[in-house]
Amino acid sequence: MDNKVKVYGICLFSTLSTILWIIGIIKADILFYIIALIITCIILPLAYINRNMLDEFFSKRNGKTIEDERTKLIEAKASNFAYAINTVVMINIIIIILTLRNVYPNLLNIAWILIIVEIISLISFIIGKKYYS
Repeated sequence: MDNKVKVYGICLFSTLSTILWIIGIIKADILFYIIALIITCIILPLAYINRNMLDEFFSKRNGKTIEDERTKLIEAKASNFAYAINTVVMINIIIIILTLRNVYPNLLNIAWILIIVEIISLISFIIGKKYYS
């Protein structure tokens, strides 16, 4: 099979999965989410197997491969920024839940779970940064 056909197929199914996920959130229907999750579980191994082909496909512009140190630096800065935004949003959600613990005591367990998830995320982020640097 042609490489472009594989890449377009993976992108098509990834887009379909995202659309189903968004429809599931809008309609509050878990069935759409489950279908999107199944599609994602099928696509992830294929994307991993063809990761070099995907990377080559998305790093080309007009048939020329574009890859230099600036791209890597921008990717590193983008990952730092994305992690920072994720952390800020998580901490704000945790603070809101802890603030409303008297009104909604059943949400307190969710706050503790989010704290644990954030700690695990921080540890994995630090390990990943050390590994790749």
